[in-house]
Formats: sequence, structure tokens, C-alpha cells
Amino acid sequence: MSSPSTETAVCTVCFEQKPQADFLGTKSPTNCIHEPSTCLQCLTSYINSQIGEATVGLISCPECEEPLDYDTIRLLASRDLFNQ
Repeated sequence: MSSPSTETAVCTVCFEQKPQADFLGTKSPTNCIHEPSTCLQCLTSYINSQIGEATVGLISCPECEEPLDYDTIRLLASRDLFNQ
């Protein structure tokens, strides 16, 4: 049986198998109620691309369309893009 530090998951965006630590935890500051299946790298890229197209309050989860909260967006977004 593997220890929690070696558990992995497959990202539904890039399809890479990554350590569970590369995903937002279940106690993440999002409005979503599902287990995250998009890795942090892909989620960051998604948020950065959405900032140019939408206001921060309208960026939704790429998995369930639930709006992402402000703190999650601020945490993961590029500082330059977020401050525009």
C-alpha cells in the first residue's frame, strides 16, 4: 500500500500522472464540491487565460463551471495579469 506522499492522480487536462500534491486539496478555497482532477499547473494556465477574457468574479472551475473564489484566483494567477 502506498503512503499518501506517493499517491498520484491523472490530470484531466494534460493527462499526465502527477503526485496528489500537484492538485488542490479537498479543503481548497474553491466553491467546488468535487475532488480536483486538474493539476495546479493546468489550473494556473487556465486562470491566466481567463483573466484576459473575463472579470475575476466570473472565472469558473474548468471541471464543474462553479465560480472560482477570489482568493483561489489571486493565489494561482500570474501577479502581473491579476493586477491589471
